Amino acid sequence: HEEIDIGYESVIGAYRVLHHLPMYYNDVNHGDTYGPLTYLAYVPFELVFPWKNSLSDLHAADAASIFFDLATVGGLVLLGRRLRAGAEGKRLGLLLGWAWAACPWTIIALVVHTNDGLIAMLTVFTLLLIRSPLLSGGMLGLATAAKFSPAGLLPLLAAPRERGAKRALLCVGAFTLIVVTAIFSWLPPQGLGYFWHRTIGFQMSRPDPFSPW
Repeated sequence: HEEIDIGYESVIGAYRVLHHLPMYYNDVNHGDTYGPLTYLAYVPFELVFPWKNSLSDLHAADAASIFFDLATVGGLVLLGRRLRAGAEGKRLGLLLGWAWAACPWTIIALVVHTNDGLIAMLTVFTLLLIRSPLLSGGMLGLATAAKFSPAGLLPLLAAPRERGAKRALLCVGAFTLIVVTAIFSWLPPQGLGYFWHRTIGFQMSRPDPFSPW
């Protein structure tokens, strides 16, 4: 296996949290580009497999990626059973889990131990909780507080026509509360502008080698 920069920077972020260091700092590798929840999610794995200031000792990244991937598969199995009753639901769940595990893109993310499995896991959990506007909105908020792109699912999740105005507001409110609390709890001393510069602002200005453009 080989951990690429996404994996080891996530571990370094967890290391900094545990050692009471700023989560966002002037890092030349710009490893602090994610939301605070990404680094917090790696803390349990960093506690079990402490980072020893070496890029060859990243068992925390390996364990985190495996855990997120297995939790996603398990969540998809449960989701299939939620969507269909009886044996048909079990078959659908197993098919969803198998499709995730067999997909080349998810295998690549697992092999190089990125943090993408965290977002997949939280998104699947959001779908499992979709009947509750509070819980599903809060779970999507956690995904957004880890990486920011899941926020694009909020209009679909809130869906006023489906939920009604009151339940849609509950969903949006829970989402907003989680995201705002996460960001401001770990805001760097330099303030919101610096946080933007290190995270979303950087991502919006960087070239993307995988973009069709």
